[in-house]
Amino acid sequence: MTPLVNIVSHKSEASYNARTAMRVGIVRFVYRKLDGTPRVAIGTTDETLIPADRLAKGANRRMPPNMVCYWDFNVQDWRSCKEERIEAVEGIIVNPMR
Repeated sequence: MTPLVNIVSHKSEASYNARTAMRVGIVRFVYRKLDGTPRVAIGTTDETLIPADRLAKGANRRMPPNMVCYWDFNVQDWRSCKEERIEAVEGIIVNPMR
Protein backbone atom coordinates (compact mmCIF):
# COMPACT_ATOMS: atom_id res chain seq x y z
CA MET A 1 0.00 0.00 0.00
CA THR A 2 1.23 3.48 -0.83
CA PRO A 3 2.10 5.49 2.31
CA LEU A 4 0.20 8.64 3.14
CA VAL A 5 1.75 11.87 1.98
CA ASN A 6 1.51 14.47 4.73
CA ILE A 7 0.25 17.87 3.75
CA VAL A 8 0.67 20.85 6.03
CA SER A 9 -1.78 23.57 5.19
CA HIS A 10 -3.60 26.52 6.63
CA LYS A 11 -7.35 26.20 7.02
CA SER A 12 -7.92 28.42 3.99
CA GLU A 13 -5.85 26.04 1.84
CA ALA A 14 -7.25 22.85 3.36
CA SER A 15 -10.49 22.80 1.38
CA TYR A 16 -8.65 23.44 -1.90
CA ASN A 17 -6.16 20.67 -1.11
CA ALA A 18 -8.91 18.22 -0.13
CA ARG A 19 -11.06 18.95 -3.17
CA THR A 20 -8.11 18.77 -5.57
CA ALA A 21 -6.54 15.66 -4.04
CA MET A 22 -9.84 13.73 -3.95
CA ARG A 23 -9.93 13.88 -7.75
CA VAL A 24 -6.83 11.65 -7.99
CA GLY A 25 -6.86 9.56 -4.84
CA ILE A 26 -8.00 8.98 -1.30
CA VAL A 27 -7.77 11.84 1.20
CA ARG A 28 -7.85 11.83 4.99
CA PHE A 29 -9.14 15.19 6.18
CA VAL A 30 -10.77 16.81 9.21
CA TYR A 31 -13.80 19.07 9.22
CA ARG A 32 -16.14 20.54 11.86
CA LYS A 33 -19.63 19.11 11.90
CA LEU A 34 -22.57 21.46 12.44
CA ASP A 35 -22.63 20.57 16.14
CA GLY A 36 -19.01 21.73 16.45
CA THR A 37 -17.40 18.32 16.85
CA PRO A 38 -14.51 17.34 14.57
CA ARG A 39 -14.97 14.57 12.03
CA VAL A 40 -12.11 12.67 10.46
CA ALA A 41 -13.13 11.59 6.96
CA ILE A 42 -11.46 9.38 4.39
CA GLY A 43 -12.89 10.16 0.99
CA THR A 44 -12.50 10.52 -2.74
CA THR A 45 -14.23 11.80 -5.86
CA ASP A 46 -12.08 9.61 -8.14
CA GLU A 47 -14.67 7.48 -9.95
CA THR A 48 -12.22 4.60 -10.42
CA LEU A 49 -12.16 4.13 -6.62
CA ILE A 50 -15.94 4.24 -6.06
CA PRO A 51 -18.08 1.09 -6.49
CA ALA A 52 -19.72 1.18 -9.92
CA ASP A 53 -23.22 0.81 -8.50
CA ARG A 54 -22.64 3.82 -6.24
CA LEU A 55 -21.31 6.32 -8.80
CA ALA A 56 -23.02 9.70 -8.72
CA LYS A 57 -26.12 9.51 -10.86
CA GLY A 58 -26.91 13.21 -10.92
CA ALA A 59 -23.99 14.51 -12.94
CA ASN A 60 -26.11 17.53 -13.81
CA ARG A 61 -27.15 18.08 -10.21
CA ARG A 62 -26.08 21.51 -9.04
CA MET A 63 -24.31 21.62 -5.68
CA PRO A 64 -23.68 24.97 -4.03
CA PRO A 65 -20.10 26.00 -4.88
CA ASN A 66 -19.04 25.92 -1.22
CA MET A 67 -20.07 22.27 -0.75
CA VAL A 68 -17.63 19.38 -1.02
CA CYS A 69 -19.33 16.12 -1.96
CA TYR A 70 -17.21 12.97 -1.56
CA TRP A 71 -17.40 9.18 -1.33
CA ASP A 72 -16.77 8.25 2.31
CA PHE A 73 -14.80 5.02 2.69
CA ASN A 74 -15.74 4.62 6.35
CA VAL A 75 -19.50 4.53 5.77
CA GLN A 76 -19.43 3.42 2.10
CA ASP A 77 -21.77 6.20 1.05
CA TRP A 78 -21.78 9.75 -0.27
CA ARG A 79 -21.26 12.60 2.23
CA SER A 80 -20.79 16.34 1.96
CA CYS A 81 -19.55 19.24 4.03
CA LYS A 82 -19.09 22.96 3.57
CA GLU A 83 -15.59 23.71 2.37
CA GLU A 84 -15.08 26.42 4.98
CA ARG A 85 -15.50 23.73 7.65
CA ILE A 86 -12.50 21.71 6.42
CA GLU A 87 -9.70 22.34 8.88
CA ALA A 88 -6.86 20.08 7.77
CA VAL A 89 -5.76 17.59 5.14
CA GLU A 90 -3.78 14.92 6.94
CA GLY A 91 -2.75 12.73 4.04
CA ILE A 92 -3.29 11.50 0.52
CA ILE A 93 -2.97 8.11 -1.13
CA VAL A 94 -2.67 8.76 -4.86
CA ASN A 95 -4.48 6.27 -7.07
CA PRO A 96 -1.68 4.28 -8.81
CA MET A 97 -4.07 3.43 -11.67
CA ARG A 98 -4.17 7.06 -12.83
